[in-house]
Amino acid sequence: MQHSLQEKADKIDVIALSDAIGRQLNFKAEKVDVVTVRENFAQALAAKEEADHEDMQNLRDATNRALALKAEREDMNIMREDIIRSLEIKADKTEIAVVREALSRIAAEKADKVDLEQVHESLAREQVATGQALSQRIDIASSDLQRSLNQSHSDLEAALNARVLRADLISALATKPDRVEVARDLESKVSQDTFIRRIDNKADIADVNEALQIKVNIEEFKKIQEQIINHKNHIKVLQRSIETKASNGIVDEMVHHIEQKADIKEVIKLVDVKAIGLPTYYYPQLIYAQKAIALQWSRGSADALTVLTT
Repeated sequence: MQHSLQEKADKIDVIALSDAIGRQLNFKAEKVDVVTVRENFAQALAAKEEADHEDMQNLRDATNRALALKAEREDMNIMREDIIRSLEIKADKTEIAVVREALSRIAAEKADKVDLEQVHESLAREQVATGQALSQRIDIASSDLQRSLNQSHSDLEAALNARVLRADLISALATKPDRVEVARDLESKVSQDTFIRRIDNKADIADVNEALQIKVNIEEFKKIQEQIINHKNHIKVLQRSIETKASNGIVDEMVHHIEQKADIKEVIKLVDVKAIGLPTYYYPQLIYAQKAIALQWSRGSADALTVLTT
């Protein structure tokens, strides 16, 4: 019994102690809440004061900006009025300058017109004088060209005759074995003594023919060949100045006629300018005709090819 009473007493003490502890904890909690409330209030008050201060500062800034803008607008109005006055003054000056420029331009145009008329008259006189000088130079050049072409034609004709002469000599020796007749035929053409000495050294007419084909008139042949080469070079130079006068159709026609010829003598006649009745200023085109002849007869007689291509 006593033991149970002791337990009850202990429980009562524990309960009392718990109540005391609870009351003490509640008091501390209330004290903490009051401090927290005070701190929060102080922070809120400080924040409000700071916000009020910031609002006042913003208000001051806005007021200053408004005053500055108003002053700036007043300055702009004053500046605008100054600009308008200066533009009016410049406009007056510009109108005066435009009038002066127009007057100067009119005066310059009149002066230029007089100068142009004088220049035109001077150019007309120079053109007349230049035309007369060019006409004289063209006449002189045409005369010189005509003389050069005639001389070149004569030289080439002589060279062609010399080569025909060689063929005639070979033919004469082949058909006339008699020494006296051969010498008589040579009297009007080449040196008689030269051929007589060569014939004396040859016992057979075939040897004479061979000697004539290889050795007769070698020096003369070289001189004539060199002369013809020089004339060909000269004709090539002259050809550029008369290309507008020469017709390629005539050359084609000559080549066509040459291709129809079967006899080398007829071909040689066709090459002659006089034989086909062409003016002398077509003579440079014969260079092309000679090439065509050489090509046509390249498979024929060796003598004919030599005559036409040399």
